Amino acid sequence: TPIYIEDVLKQSEGNPLYLKFLCKGLEQKIYRLNQSSELPNGMKELYEKALYKMENEFPGTINYLNLLAATHDFVSKEMAADLFGMKPSEFEQRILEIAKTLSFL
Repeated sequence: TPIYIEDVLKQSEGNPLYLKFLCKGLEQKIYRLNQSSELPNGMKELYEKALYKMENEFPGTINYLNLLAATHDFVSKEMAADLFGMKPSEFEQRILEIAKTLSFL
């Protein structure tokens, strides 16, 4: 509806990443289409919900993101897997794949 579209534009503040995350949330049935009351309040809420969901589904994801932020440098999947006490293949399947889906990495 036109009101829903206006509400999306207002909440997104023109940020295309908001729209991308909203679309993924609609696809995953986190949000319902044309329900303005369910729209996330800006990027902070979208990031919080996305990180919470990822950590619940793939424990260790937030620690990996923190590791990347703290190192300010390249961390190979073998090195990260070792730090997390996992095999590289397990790390790649459980954590790296979900982290790659975040467009801000």
